[in-house]
Amino acid sequence: MGRDNLDSLRKGIAQIDDSIIELLIKRFDLTDEVGRLKAENHIPIENLEVEKKTIERLVMKSYDKLDRQLVVNVYDKIFANSKERQRKI
Repeated sequence: MGRDNLDSLRKGIAQIDDSIIELLIKRFDLTDEVGRLKAENHIPIENLEVEKKTIERLVMKSYDKLDRQLVVNVYDKIFANSKERQRKI
């Protein structure tokens, strides 16, 4: 029974991983559109105030559920990738 439970848990994790990737794709589609609007309107790509507010909101949302530094690290990577993509627009 232990092996079946392990396999079931791993299957659930794989499904969540698939969902995370799908959501990241949707997020980057939106940030690409933000980049196009910024380029058209000569707005700087980087907005540290928006990034700071986003991280604060997500840290509060995940309080006592996720390590604060994990949230910061994940979103630092997401923001860096978004800005790199926007620079190519």
